[in-house]
Amino acid sequence: MSDSNTVFNDYLKLDYSTKPTTSYYHRAGKDTQRAIAVSCALELIQTKLSTNSSTSVKSSLECLPVYADLIQEALKTK
Repeated sequence: MSDSNTVFNDYLKLDYSTKPTTSYYHRAGKDTQRAIAVSCALELIQTKLSTNSSTSVKSSLECLPVYADLIQEALKTK
């Protein structure tokens, strides 16, 4: 299992020197933003599968688009 703080920082590449804080995600195009959201969702699914033996890969992957949508919604700047 990955260190999630490192993994998500690698995906988002947060820039705390700007106000508000921005990231590579926010400067990327829509296709790249989606790929980042899917990568983050897959990381969450991997963690869930590694900690819960009763969860199936198939059912977890069926939730992938929903998780990615939620991640993208959460990353929208206000």
